[in-house]
Amino acid sequence: MTRRPKALSKHDRFDSDRSTNIYDVLIRIVDALYNLTNNGNIFGVVILFGFGFLVYLIEKVSQSFLEATIIQILSQEMFYIFPLGLALSISVTANVLQAKYYKSHIRTLTATRKELIHGLESGQMKHLTMETTSGIDPLEIGDDC
Repeated sequence: MTRRPKALSKHDRFDSDRSTNIYDVLIRIVDALYNLTNNGNIFGVVILFGFGFLVYLIEKVSQSFLEATIIQILSQEMFYIFPLGLALSISVTANVLQAKYYKSHIRTLTATRKELIHGLESGQMKHLTMETTSGIDPLEIGDDC
């Protein structure tokens, strides 16, 4: 016995047939900005606002002024040197910070491993009577989940 497909309600049919308008796009943009802000990605919000402001300026500037400005910017050496230098400095800084983080993490793991292998400060390992992080006694059968 096969199931019959469920009939679409009036609301479901309207949503599937409806085309996207400017208000739908604005709602999606506001939702995306809200999600970026809630996730702590303030740089994403700044980049999106900067891009929107740039689009607004390009729309308002005359065509001849825009062409002359773009030609002037592309003919400058600083147009190439500045972004490449900025990218290089960001990359080097990120690599140095990553190396520091990894080295500190390796030191912590080494100290923990040494403590586990060679025993606590006295050199004698002690039996764990009760697992203290969850409050469950591992030797008691009634505490099993």
